[in-house]
Amino acid sequence: MIYVTCINLFVHCQTIVHSSLVEKTRLGGYEKFQEYIEKATVDLPEPKTARILDLGCGNARLSEDMYDNGFKEITGLDISDVAIDSMRVRNAEKRPDIEWVVGDAFNLPFEDESFDLVIDKSTTDAVSCDKDHIHENMTKMYGEVQRVLKKGGTFLVFSAVEHVPRTGLRLPHLSFEIEEKELYLPFASLWAFVSVKTQRPALSNEEALRQAQMADLQMIQERKRQQEAEERLKSTASFGVLD
Repeated sequence: MIYVTCINLFVHCQTIVHSSLVEKTRLGGYEKFQEYIEKATVDLPEPKTARILDLGCGNARLSEDMYDNGFKEITGLDISDVAIDSMRVRNAEKRPDIEWVVGDAFNLPFEDESFDLVIDKSTTDAVSCDKDHIHENMTKMYGEVQRVLKKGGTFLVFSAVEHVPRTGLRLPHLSFEIEEKELYLPFASLWAFVSVKTQRPALSNEEALRQAQMADLQMIQERKRQQEAEERLKSTASFGVLD
């Protein structure tokens, strides 16, 4: 099965994601990400007109900082209507051209090949917290990113749980050329994954999702077997030694 080699890496991530997941504003200021954003758009005829999607924007400043840096075709998307309403109000006067959208990263409300650049700043970290559906979640979200990204466009992932994007971006329904680099943060870990969309993938999204769901089921069953074995061991150990 295609996903079997991925399971252990994803499970390993689950043991560290809760301790390493921090607020997006604590991952560093805009200067940490600016060079990656500008490099991803430099080859466009007019780099500052790049269509950019801030995936899982929350109420962080990334979209605002990009706008202040000259990028104007920005869409901020988050599943929280509270966060999006807050961002609309906060930017109504100073940054009126940013489009704020309530939407699901697993089912993006955009046409195919709509964006030159998609940025995920710790959204992968949050999504991977659902340990019972981690394969399915990453298959859906990364598949949707590939769909809305133009050929030759870039998917930037900034993550504190590097094993998830390192494995997820190489799933068989995706087609990215990937570079990765660790960024310095005091007392923390942050990785940048620069993924450029290339040719069409070999595996369909439907088949990839089916296999991901099977992998998640296997993982749940294995965890249940481990729990049952531990309970049997505890039960055996509870008997005292008779004189």
